[in-house]
Amino acid sequence: MTKIIKLTSTLCLFFVFYAASGSAQTTLPDSARTKTDYCKIDSAAAFALIGKTAQIAHDGGVYSTLNDSESLKWPSAEMRKLGGRSGWKKYKPAKGDTGTIVHVFFDSGSTSKFIYLLKVKDKYVPVGCGYIAEVESEKL
Repeated sequence: MTKIIKLTSTLCLFFVFYAASGSAQTTLPDSARTKTDYCKIDSAAAFALIGKTAQIAHDGGVYSTLNDSESLKWPSAEMRKLGGRSGWKKYKPAKGDTGTIVHVFFDSGSTSKFIYLLKVKDKYVPVGCGYIAEVESEKL
């Protein structure tokens, strides 16, 4: 019983010190509360994002050779042609590039279940669901 009381009083003192130091944050910023998790949504919600603006959060999630694969059905031959390294020429997708979601591929053989096709300028960039983020000016 004595140990429990000591531990409880130690935790209370820590919390009071932590809160008094100004380090405790009582509310989350709006961007954290409204952030879309592009992987943990259902198919209907994923397809509802078509037409929305998103940005590449990390270039490690770009599928640069997806257009070489025969296993996926692309919305058009033009999107497929411009949807990978072979069609990008000198362009290299980078963190922060912003585009419009124009298609969603369902990736059944991976832990990330959606691949979003972003139209960035005149190129198409397939990006894994964990590597895109909402644009601050437009809450998705």
